[in-house]
Amino acid sequence: MNETDHLKHSHFEDALALLNGTLFISLGIAMFNKAGLLTGGTAGFAFLIHYASSLSFGWAFFLLNLPFYYLAMKRMGWVFTAKTFCAVSLMAVFSSLYSYFMQFTTSNAYYAAVMGGLLIGGGFLILFRHQASLGGMNTLTLYLQHK
Repeated sequence: MNETDHLKHSHFEDALALLNGTLFISLGIAMFNKAGLLTGGTAGFAFLIHYASSLSFGWAFFLLNLPFYYLAMKRMGWVFTAKTFCAVSLMAVFSSLYSYFMQFTTSNAYYAAVMGGLLIGGGFLILFRHQASLGGMNTLTLYLQHK
């Protein structure tokens, strides 16, 4: 058994991980959005675009990630790129749909920062464990980590 055997997952496990990870992250993003908070990286830039324009966070996030697929394909491979594309797409859709399923009437910024941050961090952990990311700086970070 080599050191990466324990990291191999079935396609079904990967699909569940992409679903769960992006649901966690999009709920954290919804909490940040309601509290008027920002995060870093591509998501933070998507928030700025969302706050400054009529473009939804989901669309801004999806569009900002397009250039990073080239890096992912060249450096991380097709499987990683496909999983990342799926995760980014799910994240864009889920973050746009939360207002239809859940309403935050108030949001304490401290609570949203802690709980939203925990949800986002847990979601990223799930995605990274299944060799996926949400593009942007995550792709660059995972590439550098593999080097």
